[in-house]
Amino acid sequence: MILSCNNALSDHKVHVFPFATSERLEPQFYKDIADCNLAVFSTHGGPIHGTLQLRSELDRWFSLSYGNNKLGQGICNYVFLASCSMMGYFNIEKDAPKPLETDWMNGKIVSGLRMACGFDGNAVTGGRNGWRYYGWYNKGDSISDSWCFSGVDDNDINDPVSVSYGTTASDAIANLADGRFLTVKVESKFAASSEWKSIKE
Repeated sequence: MILSCNNALSDHKVHVFPFATSERLEPQFYKDIADCNLAVFSTHGGPIHGTLQLRSELDRWFSLSYGNNKLGQGICNYVFLASCSMMGYFNIEKDAPKPLETDWMNGKIVSGLRMACGFDGNAVTGGRNGWRYYGWYNKGDSISDSWCFSGVDDNDINDPVSVSYGTTASDAIANLADGRFLTVKVESKFAASSEWKSIKE
């Protein structure tokens, strides 16, 4: 994609800016994800032109999932996205697609995943979310509760989101409420989600 600008700059000349979106990374990248029980992404992210994307380098964005490369292949059961707006719902522009609904709850980009955790809107983590997360998890909290508590601990403007999958609706709900890290695979037939939403003015 090429973006052009003809009047926003002070010289009023036409400038062309390369802007790569919806790129695909090398097949090895997706194989590496499939070889991890837990895959963690910490970069800029969010929907661009209605497609969830993560930044790989300055002005280069890649699709998290495409074709048969869905999240949950191989032994991958869990995905953490310390990235803005990857699970947007409340903090998305009024008429824009809502990734929580269009990508996660309907299973569009998952196959065999047990849980995905991300943020609705800004993700302010300051690089501390790993040890904060395991501080809660190692005390016995569930995967989703640990994600929520650590996200709010990092910054109370964060709106942490968790989406759980299961073979049955009961499995998805139980995993959301009490799930701990497991290596057993599931079919992603049902989804349940939770979101911490700050209502501060």
